[in-house]
Amino acid sequence: MAPLYNLLKKDVKFQWSKTCQEAYELLKQDVTSDQVLTHFNPKIPIVLSTDASNSAVAGVLSHIFANGVRKPIAFISRALSQTEKGYSTIQKEALAIVYSVSKLKQYLLGVHFTLESDHKPLLAIFGENKGLPVMAAARMQRWAFILSGFDYSIKYIKGELNQADHLSRIPQEEVGKISNDFSYINLVETDNQLKLDFKNIAKETRRDPILSKLVDAINSGTIDALMGEEFGPFRNKKNELSVEYNCILWGYRTIVPFKLREEVLKELHLSHLGIVKTKALTRSYVWWPKIDHNIEKMISSCVSCKLTQSSPEKCPLIPWTPTESAWSRIHVDFAGPINGFYFLIIIDSYSKWVEVFKTHEMTSIFTINKLRDVFCRFGLVDTLVRDNGRQFISLDFQQFLANNGIKHILTAPGHPATNGQAENFVKTLKKSLHAILNDTGGGSKNMDLILNRFLFDYRCAKHCTTGEPPAKLLLGKELKKRFSLMKPPLVREKICDKQLSNIKNFKGSRNVKFEEGENVYVRDNSNPNKDGWQPATVKKRIGSRSYSCVLTILQYYYSS
Repeated sequence: MAPLYNLLKKDVKFQWSKTCQEAYELLKQDVTSDQVLTHFNPKIPIVLSTDASNSAVAGVLSHIFANGVRKPIAFISRALSQTEKGYSTIQKEALAIVYSVSKLKQYLLGVHFTLESDHKPLLAIFGENKGLPVMAAARMQRWAFILSGFDYSIKYIKGELNQADHLSRIPQEEVGKISNDFSYINLVETDNQLKLDFKNIAKETRRDPILSKLVDAINSGTIDALMGEEFGPFRNKKNELSVEYNCILWGYRTIVPFKLREEVLKELHLSHLGIVKTKALTRSYVWWPKIDHNIEKMISSCVSCKLTQSSPEKCPLIPWTPTESAWSRIHVDFAGPINGFYFLIIIDSYSKWVEVFKTHEMTSIFTINKLRDVFCRFGLVDTLVRDNGRQFISLDFQQFLANNGIKHILTAPGHPATNGQAENFVKTLKKSLHAILNDTGGGSKNMDLILNRFLFDYRCAKHCTTGEPPAKLLLGKELKKRFSLMKPPLVREKICDKQLSNIKNFKGSRNVKFEEGENVYVRDNSNPNKDGWQPATVKKRIGSRSYSCVLTILQYYYSS
């Protein structure tokens, strides 16, 4: 047929020669021969054999008769367009199937037939009992959709048994323009948030020592022949890789050459999104081996993100060491305002006995006077735990504690849970007082009476940690009340059991220690409305998880 195709070339004068006539007669003889073709009968098993070469695709529709003889019904073939010649091997073989089915659809619609192909990977893509791979190339997905309208089963045969093999290898010329089958690379170019030109990617792909070999292997269908660990991730995706405009695609994602990956990562993190959102954005456009690890490493090392990140994961809970006796360590804090009053709270860590004093102003003098009042009744304590409020860090208050030989412990700024006993009681006090005030309505709102009733009931009730009423543990007797108390177990064991339960249920697994001189980031509490972080250097360790740090900015200031 080559002489006939030559007449169809552009700028070639149409001149019917003797060679053309011989080719025409031979072709007419073969096509009309009774020994070659048989009549179509939908009741006889139908087989469609397809094959593709580097220049053409072909198909043979046949009947298999009861005696096992196979006779052809129709032969079809056509040359590949310039665009189709650039397809990979698997796509050329798939094109042969789609072209043959579409061309012979008047025979195949409404009947079951068997597809025969000598390209085994197509069984995993077009197999009737297998789903289409999620990351299959866009072109393969469209072709699979076309084939879904036919009733067929696909079968693998060896190349030498394929009847369409010789048809696809006969020299042919392109007989006309075939519209280009657009792929995802066009969509990437027109809607590309990364602002990368696919032409640059194609250029670097040819220069990349790994991807350049991969391009040749995809086009020739020899990906399995690529040896080396660097080709492992690509061998696992061999049926989902394609080449478009000299760019390698995994499904609809462009595989980025090594040289451009850092630039892509910077573009991905331009808006400083988190790891999850950055990965989600990446999955819409690009891929390369270990891209998730590269994203995590880049975002984890971003200084700007560290300065504004949220608090890290909680550490395991470290409970306060239970004291041996009552009134040995007390926790103090202020609550309010409630109904125009602030409340000084003093709680004993052993007995859970609580003292509450109301005031209109939170001052050091008021705090000292009320502590003197409590110390006169119950005696001095060994340790006092407090936060960093103004009334607790004044010189007068510190002098008062020093004169009485009381060790004072400050909680870490921004971590009220360190003074958990006082903080928990603040919640209980606020809830109860608000409920009582709402319940009284327009009646009596004598805050002294309400507070005394609350404290009396609280001191007589069994505490959830000790299992004993605070009054009995501190005073050694039960206060007269309208209910009886059960005989208590050992208090220290009960506290330890409760602390072990709290450690088990506390959602914290972070266990980290810092050394003197180590560079860290510390929580910036200068603005109460916005949490932030500042770089600093560890100066001294002052507790299990407390460190004295010097801000890096201050070090630079003093050294200057």
